[in-house]
Amino acid sequence: MAGLSQEDRNIIKNHPLTDSVDIFRRMLQEVENYYELHLGAVDSLDQLYRGVTSALLTALQGEGAAYNLRSRMSDDGNVASDLAHLVKRLQNPKGNFTSGTMSIACWYPCCCVREVFAAQPTWRFIHAFAVCGTKMEAWVFDRSGPYSSRIIDVFTDSKQFFKVLVGYTMMSDEELGLDTFIARDESGNKSITVKEPGNSEEKKVLLGRMLSYQHDIVCHGTTCFLANDGQVKGVAKFSWVSDKR
Repeated sequence: MAGLSQEDRNIIKNHPLTDSVDIFRRMLQEVENYYELHLGAVDSLDQLYRGVTSALLTALQGEGAAYNLRSRMSDDGNVASDLAHLVKRLQNPKGNFTSGTMSIACWYPCCCVREVFAAQPTWRFIHAFAVCGTKMEAWVFDRSGPYSSRIIDVFTDSKQFFKVLVGYTMMSDEELGLDTFIARDESGNKSITVKEPGNSEEKKVLLGRMLSYQHDIVCHGTTCFLANDGQVKGVAKFSWVSDKR
């Protein structure tokens, strides 16, 4: 349950899973037996994978926790609506389960990025990537939503794969999306430098504890801190603004 808030933990505790896990375990056993008998029958296995996964997601949709846990992907809605979206994708007859798995694998980075924004809401954007089998897809999340690269095959395009990994290690703090406007001293105290209206002189404002922040990825990312410039105590507000405004 790592990464879950205390509120989420309480919801799961108050709405324990029924027999969904047992149902899924039996389904996996059936898949394993079927796979041994039909090794190489790609089309048949693909259909089976779709059926098992759809059945599991549908079963989880009926759980009380799914209706009470907030959506990990949107400002409104719940986990049940997220599961319904996945079921709809799996029921799409186009393509195959292998390629669809890559799309589903991207949901986990979304959840992780959401937790990072919640823990450190002053990030300007966050890099992430999803790996499924030999496929990799790089992502960038900011407050307007996610952006992705093309899917990279580790074997057939190994040069591009290593370029991406090396690129991550060589990024500056600004390129990584860290906030560069909040300064921190050796003791960990935070401060910002601002200019008063009509005055070109800069002054240092100390930031205290965080008062509020927004939980979602797609939002203004409004975050408020207690602030003190040495004379007046107040609140410092940070908010993401689109460059189109």
